[in-house]
Amino acid sequence: IFEINCSKDVKIQGIIGPCTSLEKKGPLSSDTVIGQGNTSAWKMCGLDRKTSLCIVFDMAKKDAPDAIGQSQNNLFYFQFLTYYQHHDGQMRLRSTTISRRWVAGSGSVQELITGFDQEAAAAVMARLVSFKMEAEVDFDPVRWLDRALISLCSKFGDYQKEAPSSFSLSPRLSIFPQFIFNLRRSQFIQGFQQ
Repeated sequence: IFEINCSKDVKIQGIIGPCTSLEKKGPLSSDTVIGQGNTSAWKMCGLDRKTSLCIVFDMAKKDAPDAIGQSQNNLFYFQFLTYYQHHDGQMRLRSTTISRRWVAGSGSVQELITGFDQEAAAAVMARLVSFKMEAEVDFDPVRWLDRALISLCSKFGDYQKEAPSSFSLSPRLSIFPQFIFNLRRSQFIQGFQQ
């Protein structure tokens, strides 16, 4: 069993990977569901170093009664609880807790860019687009990837209006558009899109 606890100002949208929902609904579940959602616990048949899970989180709306204002408390946490059977037959619990700081306001964009992992982001985008291709009937993966890339570039890129040649991305983001370009042109997207 794999379970997630987190701060009240963070919601769990879902998980994509080799697991199934245990339908443990509660205040941690987001209204937006991605993958196996509406829960904070999942059952897995096996878990090892090569198991890959994509967990998607959302920030709670500030007007929600259970949301903690990010300005009141600058920290949030995630706790991952893994219940498993040891090779000697004993049930065990492994708890991993991480804490992070909120990055507030548009003046802190550089702090967000510093923590951006291009390779991990490309892997998450590939998992999200593959899930959407499987789950949604009229889903256009190329358009979705294009919109996501445009959104990222308009939010984090430096440019002057009416001057396309002035556009630049931080070196921490500069390879991500190439990853998305290659993903959208790959047989993975082109072959399964039909």
